[in-house]
Amino acid sequence: MQVSPSQLNTATMATSSALASHNDSTIECNHNGAAQQPAVTQQPQVDSVTLSSQSITLAAQQDTSANDDVTLPVEPSLPDNGEKVEHYVDYRKAKAQYQFYADIAGVSTDNSHLSPASAYYLSNNEDARQAVVNNKAQQQQAALMQTYVDTTKSINEYS
Repeated sequence: MQVSPSQLNTATMATSSALASHNDSTIECNHNGAAQQPAVTQQPQVDSVTLSSQSITLAAQQDTSANDDVTLPVEPSLPDNGEKVEHYVDYRKAKAQYQFYADIAGVSTDNSHLSPASAYYLSNNEDARQAVVNNKAQQQQAALMQTYVDTTKSINEYS
């Protein structure tokens, strides 16, 4: 869309004449002294705008790029058909599973450190929680038996 200087002058003059005719209305008085307004005819208003060369160029570019609209798919496509994402998800699952097994092994060997993920799993899985409790009970019984053996050994040595 390009606007020539003559078109700008024409639009400016049309706006000026429309505004001048609109402002020329007068008020007539009747014999009683009351003011009456004459019937005002509505003329379409014409606005004028001065466009710079940059705005004209941008408007022309916008008109050509308006036809290049691209609708996006409902579900975005993943690069490499999502293989990298699937591999990463598998990696994270394997890492979480390893962490859980390491925590359970630590609890079994009297290291009572649990990660938050392992504690959450144990709180929501009755079978796993029962296995850990049974393991701790066996450890406690073994420790009690060892204490009994050490105590009776020292008693036998002094007798």
